[in-house]
Amino acid sequence: MAVRSQRAIRGCFYRGLRYSREKHMTNTFTHNPQKTLKLNPDNSPFFLLPALILIVLQLYGGPHPGDDAYITYRYVKNLLNGNGFVYNPGESVLGTTTPLYTMILAVLTFPFGLKYLLWISLLFNITCNLASLYFLRQIGKKLLPDNDLLLNSALLLFALNPAITIQTKLGMEPPLYILTALAALYYISRDAIGKAACYSALHLLTRPDGLILAAAVSAYLILTAPEKIGKYLLIILTLTLPWLVFAGYKFGSPIPQTLIAKSQAYETYPWLFVKYYWRHLRRSFWGYFFKFWEVKEHAVSGAAVIFFIIIGLANLKRTGFTYLFLAYPFAYLLIFIIANPLYAPRYIAPIEPFLIIFVLAGIYSALNWIVRNLAVSSFLKKPLTILTFSFIIISQFHHYNLIPAMWGKTDICRGTYDPAWLHPLDCPRQKMREDLFRQTALYLNRYINENTSIALPEIGTFGYYSKGRILDTVGLISPEAVNYYPLKKEQVMGNNAVPPGLIYERQPEYIVTYEAFVKNSLVPEKRFQQMYTVFRSTAYFHFWGDDRVIVFKKRI
Repeated sequence: MAVRSQRAIRGCFYRGLRYSREKHMTNTFTHNPQKTLKLNPDNSPFFLLPALILIVLQLYGGPHPGDDAYITYRYVKNLLNGNGFVYNPGESVLGTTTPLYTMILAVLTFPFGLKYLLWISLLFNITCNLASLYFLRQIGKKLLPDNDLLLNSALLLFALNPAITIQTKLGMEPPLYILTALAALYYISRDAIGKAACYSALHLLTRPDGLILAAAVSAYLILTAPEKIGKYLLIILTLTLPWLVFAGYKFGSPIPQTLIAKSQAYETYPWLFVKYYWRHLRRSFWGYFFKFWEVKEHAVSGAAVIFFIIIGLANLKRTGFTYLFLAYPFAYLLIFIIANPLYAPRYIAPIEPFLIIFVLAGIYSALNWIVRNLAVSSFLKKPLTILTFSFIIISQFHHYNLIPAMWGKTDICRGTYDPAWLHPLDCPRQKMREDLFRQTALYLNRYINENTSIALPEIGTFGYYSKGRILDTVGLISPEAVNYYPLKKEQVMGNNAVPPGLIYERQPEYIVTYEAFVKNSLVPEKRFQQMYTVFRSTAYFHFWGDDRVIVFKKRI
């Protein structure tokens, strides 16, 4: 009995000691998190760093709208002037692909006036990017649990991403498009179907290709929660129906005229989108670093990105939501590869947050494999990861021409992307281009009135500042122009040319164009020379080769 009693007492003592230790550990690491050294995006000042970098980079230099943004701005201008949702007063043509963005800018600009429109557009885009940073963090916590280093690095890369910065400063809709996509996916992950449907509807109203996200989420719900698909689709239909009815009544169709015109007017070739996306992909993470060793960076760098994406996909936390997060960007990319539109960075910006997560997850998995299989000390794992991620983050500054020339000789306007107007911070040629059209429009305003017809293929900047009636020779806001395409190959220089037949039939009072767009089509024809004379021309500058802006005036 005495022996059994001693064993019982000893057992109680050890159980009590074990309980005491477990309680102490729980209190230290769970119930008292402020005593831990773990720096996560929720309780760490490091989360403020990506937000601060994003604000500084995207505010730097102020707004710098591109030509396409000014098309939307002219719709905003006419809305605020009481002319309705039109480009030319009295002409009901849907020439913008982003109705929600247009109406938001109109509402935000109304209290302050049109002179602040460009700044309001920039500040709204930055606000959208900050909100996207929050949703990306929340999604990352689900996909990358207990990996704060990787998640913080992803947030920094999002803040530094040149494609997103470009679209923000150009005054385009991708920041709103990205925000609504990430918000919809986040609420789907929380099973908040109502909120997810609301953001999906806003996503669809931001751009027509928002239908890709709605389709991906619908497929996900059919497979995982079929009883909720009806609610999801009903909310989307309810929120989008007013616009669909209005657009059908006002414009004859909710499908933007721009989509029809671009498919007819611009010269493309097979796999054009793939070519330019590959060019973006191979430089998006390491910049021009591989040029330091003078190797074929377009093969090595691109293959490395693809390799890390594949590894990353295989090592994300496996949940039903993970498959949706993977399916959406790949479905988006596949649709654009099939459609093969004329490449524009606003088409690739929306999948950048997904790409960042995939690549960083792949790199982290590769480093883990190295530590496990190549006899590398586990002590070096974290420093090696920090060093690798730091290299990728620092490489992003090359896109902004903020890294010394030893990292590769780069045109001040080009950075990551070949077209000069894509540089996110400073591009004298782009500024010259927009300034020339603005100055030409303001100059021509002295000689024209609201009914003066002006034909041109680049309607954005000129159209916003001009008080004339615009005839778009591409057909974005002038549907009749589409009937004059395709043109003969010898008439096209660059990716477009002004159709002679359109000019002869409509006979606008003025034609404003790059010389390249009329050099092989209109200028050589005697009929055109008899009908029009050069009214004004700018100095030559390098954009479409050695080019200039010419104003032709119809002879009396």
